[in-house]
Amino acid sequence: MGDLADLTELAAWSGRSLGAGFVQLGPLHAATPGPLPDPSPYRPSSRRFPDPMHVRVEAVPEYGLLGPLARSSVDGLAARARALNEAVLEGSSLIDRETVRDLKHRALRSVHEVPLSPGRAAEFAAFVAREGEGLTDFATWCALAQVHGADWRTWPGELRDPRSPAVARAREELVGAVGFHRWLAWITPHTRV
Repeated sequence: MGDLADLTELAAWSGRSLGAGFVQLGPLHAATPGPLPDPSPYRPSSRRFPDPMHVRVEAVPEYGLLGPLARSSVDGLAARARALNEAVLEGSSLIDRETVRDLKHRALRSVHEVPLSPGRAAEFAAFVAREGEGLTDFATWCALAQVHGADWRTWPGELRDPRSPAVARAREELVGAVGFHRWLAWITPHTRV
């Protein structure tokens, strides 16, 4: 499955070599967290936030700060993803979005553990403040969906209202997951390729 760095390369190549003036894309919106209901990319959970599956993990600045063991683990996940990609490009396989998502999420979780530099922390804090309650609600929904499934209508009744005291408590209990999903929403459009 390609990422935004692949898209950058495709756009540069097609413009330079073929004279293309634009590249038309399918949706880049965030998909439902957890297992995909089907293989279609046309089921966004948010039209406001992008899908972190489009991030090239190695392009996230904190990747360069991973320790040797974490770097080896992340590079191993990337190698598995490249093998899946090569099988698709060779025509011997279909895109396995579920496996790609799992590999990428595992790699991004490792990168997320790297502390942000003061400048990056200030950028992230500004993003969180600018996006406000909408980002918090989205990140909370992602965290709850990982626990209770993507269909909020099947959640316990007290978790179906984003302003309920139960959701506020859950947000505190799932603070790490909520923070991770806020970070994913930030790095996706802000990672330079």
